[in-house]
Amino acid sequence: MALETKRINRLLLLSFNIILLVAAWAMALMAYPKIPATMPARLELFGLEFGPPTRSLAFFLCPLVQTVMTLAVLASGRYLASRSQRPRLAELREEHVSMAMIFVNSAVIHLERHLVGLAVLGTPVLNKVYFFGLLAVVPLLYLYYRLRSAQISPGTEDR
Repeated sequence: MALETKRINRLLLLSFNIILLVAAWAMALMAYPKIPATMPARLELFGLEFGPPTRSLAFFLCPLVQTVMTLAVLASGRYLASRSQRPRLAELREEHVSMAMIFVNSAVIHLERHLVGLAVLGTPVLNKVYFFGLLAVVPLLYLYYRLRSAQISPGTEDR
């Protein structure tokens, strides 16, 4: 039964990450036609002024980078867990990586929503408390992981 619960937990965490990636792509695909050809913004970088930006397929870089980042982090978490000599600690590590990616994906989606709102409406829609709250959860998850991993002693690995 414990093995089945672990498998269900792993599938749920993976499912939530996939749902967030689908939501990011759906938002980008639905918002792209609404973005004006020329956006009311300017970018000043090192004294050089660029802009106003125009609509291009570069708009899809954000969800593309988010997808690649999520898949890479989840795959590396799974790989590192598979190489661990302590199975319970490995399962905890994999669970932690998946949970952290859920919060990171939520923050990236909120940031994408802000950028789309800025381009379409011309006004910022970023809720700073929500955005930084999501990002603040990631270090808290790390502390939670450290506390849980300290509770797993080498003699209790097989239980």
